[in-house]
Order: sequence, then structure tokens, then C-alpha cells
Amino acid sequence: MLDLDHTLLNSTREAEVPAGAAPALARLLEREVALEKKEGEEAAARERGAATAADAEPAEPPARSSRGRPGTPYRAAPPLDAADPPPPPPPLPSRTLFHLPHLGLWTKLRPGCRPFLARAATEFELAVYTHGDRAYAAAMAGLLDPDGSLFGGRVISQGDSTAAHHKSLDVTLGDDAGTLILDDTAAVWPTHGANLILVDRYIFFPACAGRFARGRSLLEAGLDEDGARGMLSVARAVLGRVHTASFEAAAAGRDPDVRTHLAAERARVLAGCRVVLSGLAPLGTDVRTCAAARVATSLG
Repeated sequence: MLDLDHTLLNSTREAEVPAGAAPALARLLEREVALEKKEGEEAAARERGAATAADAEPAEPPARSSRGRPGTPYRAAPPLDAADPPPPPPPLPSRTLFHLPHLGLWTKLRPGCRPFLARAATEFELAVYTHGDRAYAAAMAGLLDPDGSLFGGRVISQGDSTAAHHKSLDVTLGDDAGTLILDDTAAVWPTHGANLILVDRYIFFPACAGRFARGRSLLEAGLDEDGARGMLSVARAVLGRVHTASFEAAAAGRDPDVRTHLAAERARVLAGCRVVLSGLAPLGTDVRTCAAARVATSLG
């Protein structure tokens, strides 16, 4: 289950882009559109080259027997179940910035988003859950999954939730014991914290940085995350380990519940460490009851 804004991408209203940031945004869009055009031309050239090579390939001569006449070939034929390896998938689009005038939005995909989704889809059934409205959810899903091969229509928006300002797996058909959640906000999952992988917020646009008191946005700083080593890469590794542990447990007749294996992943983060929490709880109270202590305990 995948959150959208600040997890896989970041969106902002056109009116929220400050005048000082608008030129940088326009230059970035121009570069990405030009790169997208170049990638399209290169893909078309590869397809033309493949078609030309196939047309020019000479017909195979008749197989000859050991006596030099057409018949059984010298080399044994491949087994009937042999198959050529599948062709490599086409390269993923590199464009990450989109202007959506019909929604009055700018949207920036988190670096590494497309490879993350492509890899995760080989191990999980993916679904999107956003507190945005249905039109926003559909537009973002269209950017991330234009051919519908990743989400297959599994897109949940605000109107589908059963409780205001909260998300819950009760609106899905999946089993809680087999569902992992990727989101930047723990508070919206009050009953499914055990399923949650909490990610650092992706804040590309200035208005979002102000909303979360995060100083300068990535756009203002002229920076971006490292797609190969950023937050989604870290999350992908955790998802993979939990997936493997769950299936290995099932094969061995043990508990395959992903919540159990995610908890084990968390417990390794601070295993063997001692953490001092001075000043985080009022005097006279048990420091182990404060939020930071509960988090530290869950991390080992």
C-alpha cells in the first residue's frame, strides 16, 4: 500500500510557487521535456534498427545430414521446452517533473520512483492510497503507471476512507497479515502501525517546506535526492528482506505474517545500543513512556 504525496512524489498548486522559484522550475521542465523527446527518438531508432535487422536476416539453409543431403542437422536440435531469454525491458522514462494545468498543479516524482515501483511490482501487488480526491489520485496514478500494469486500478482516494483524516486497510481486499504500507505520516494509520514502513518526507516545492517547517525546499536549494541511494532505495531493501523472510517462514511452516518480520527488521536498527532520553519526558514521569522511548524500544 503506497502513499502518494511526500512518499512517491510531491505536488504543489501553481499559485504556491513563489516568483523567485518559478524560473528554476521552468528551466528544469524544459530540460526534462527535451530529454524525454530525445529518449523517444532513440527508442524509435532502436525499433527501426531491430525491424531492419529482422528483414535483412537471410533465410536458413536446409539442414544437411552427415551424408551432405537435406535431412537431419549435424547438431542436435534444442529441447522442445527451450526458449530464448526474454528481451530486456525498455528503459524506464527519466522524466520526473510535470505541469498539470487542468488541475492547477506541479508534480515532481521522487528520484528512483519508477525503478522502485518496477522492482516492487515483481514481489508485491501494488496499490495507491491517498488523502487526495479522486481526480488527483487518478492523475498521479496516470503519471506513475500510464499503462495500468502496476496498480491495475487499485487506487484509493479520500472519498473511499471510512474515517476522516485516517487511512485503514479495511477498505482493501487484502489480508492485514500480508500487507505492507509505505507512508510518510504515521498518524494517519492509527490501527495499522505494525504494517507501516515510515519514510522521510520528500519535499521538493517551497510551499511544502513551509508547511512542515523544513527550511529550504530541494527546489530552492538546487538539489534533489539520489535516486540510487535515497529513501526509496532504502525502503526497497526493507521490503525485499521482509518479503523473503515471510516466504521462507511460510515454506518452513512458521508464521509468515509480514508484521512479525517487519518488527524484526526494526529491532535490528538500534540493537545493542543504549539511548539517553534526558529532557524528553516531564520530571517525575517514567521516561520509558514518552514517544521517543517507544520508538527507540521498537528499534531494538
